[in-house]
Amino acid sequence: MNAAWDFGTGFAERLPALERRDESHLVQLAMECMNQAPFGRWNQTFRKTLLPDVEYAAIPKKPRSSNYVVGKRMTFTRFRDFLVADFFEGLHVGHYPQRCENCGRYYLKTNARFQKYCTYTDPNDPLKRSCQAVAAARGREAKESKAARHFAVAGLFFAPTFSSRSPGTLFSPAPCLPPAPRPDTGRAALR
Repeated sequence: MNAAWDFGTGFAERLPALERRDESHLVQLAMECMNQAPFGRWNQTFRKTLLPDVEYAAIPKKPRSSNYVVGKRMTFTRFRDFLVADFFEGLHVGHYPQRCENCGRYYLKTNARFQKYCTYTDPNDPLKRSCQAVAAARGREAKESKAARHFAVAGLFFAPTFSSRSPGTLFSPAPCLPPAPRPDTGRAALR
C-alpha cells in the first residue's frame, strides 16, 4: 500500500507542471510516476498486465425501461490490480486526484475546469466555509485592497463602488469627498 500512496502523491505533486490536462498528458505522467514507484514486495516496477475478469452485459438504463446500455463488471484477484484499473479507468474519463492548495488534502477532480481548491470544509476557517469559498473571499479582499490603493489620486481618496449585477467587481470610482463646485454654465453665464 505504501507504493500506491507514493505513486498517488507523486502524481498529484507533479500535476501542476503539466502543460495540458488531457488524457494523453495525464497517462504519460501516470506512467512516468509508476516507473519511479516500486510495486510489490520484490521492488518491481509497475507491470501493465492486469488480471481482471471482465464481463459485459446489457442492462436497462432505468428500472423497468426498454432502453438498454452496455455495462461492464470487472472482478480482481489482487487488490493492487483493482487500484491500478480504477485509476486508469478514471483517467480515461477525466477523473484524477489533485491536492488542494488551501488545506493540502487530496480530492478527486471530476470536471474539466481548472481549479486549485477542493469543496470540502476548510479545517482552519472559523466560519466553516469550503476551501473554494475561503479562496474566493481572499481573492475579493485582495482585489478590493488593490483597488482602494489605486484610487488615491492627488491626495484625495476614492472609494470603489461595486456593480449590483456581479457583487465584488469594480464598477466605477465614487469620491469620498464632495465634488468641487462647477462653474455656472447656464444662460446667465452666456450673457
